[in-house]
Amino acid sequence: MRRKYWWRFGEVAPALYEAIAPLNRCLITSGISKHRVFALVHTEQVFSHNTYVFPLPAYSSFCAMQSRIHVCWSALLSSGLEDRGGYRPSDCFDTFPFAEADPRTVIDSLEAIGDKLYETRAAFMVDTDQGLTKTYNALKDPDNDDPRILELRRLHEEMDRAVLDAYGWDDIPVPPTALVPVEEGPTPTAPPSKSSKTRSSTASTSSTPSATKKKSASASTPRRPARRRASAPRRRARSRSPRRPPTPSKRSCSSAARCSVRRRRSRR
Repeated sequence: MRRKYWWRFGEVAPALYEAIAPLNRCLITSGISKHRVFALVHTEQVFSHNTYVFPLPAYSSFCAMQSRIHVCWSALLSSGLEDRGGYRPSDCFDTFPFAEADPRTVIDSLEAIGDKLYETRAAFMVDTDQGLTKTYNALKDPDNDDPRILELRRLHEEMDRAVLDAYGWDDIPVPPTALVPVEEGPTPTAPPSKSSKTRSSTASTSSTPSATKKKSASASTPRRPARRRASAPRRRARSRSPRRPPTPSKRSCSSAARCSVRRRRSRR
């Protein structure tokens, strides 16, 4: 069948297409990617095996899953590949505590910021002719001061703020999207005391001759050649005892004696 219908997919996933059939769009993400990003796409297409599809068409679901709350949750619970992050729905989607029990619930505050962020991000990618990976490379680069990238960062932080408020966590501050690394200088150490100086100098001088003596002794001592072990077949051959000739039975001895007597009589 596969050879005859070679252009068909091996698995058609009927449950997936049945779930997204009544929807105009759905939410997707890649199983392995450098950045954990989500996108809303049309349902009338064939999805790759490395794509996870969620029947969630609202911007509220996009905000909840694109927020750093869910991104950090998925990075903690999902395994990745090399330096790229992974996404396993059974580990990080089924276990994720959404602000509402049903992830399809529409929240007005999230709908507004989700629509604005999604359209701004899509327009930026179309104008710059680049995909999500390059866009988020620039978004997380603290040295990138492009005005449109700064606007995207501001919208991401505003979205995180709205998601935290949906949980009722209005007392948690939102960190910046592009974290500037802190330049760490040498750690200051206290000057050593006189006693520790003398102790360390005596220890170093006393340890030097013994170390050289040990080294010279090991260099002068000839190494024993490694004993060659007999191979497995030889050991088995040595362990075997030599075969003994079989002892004749009484019956064979008596028949041999009778034959010798008959030969003597025939000679006479």
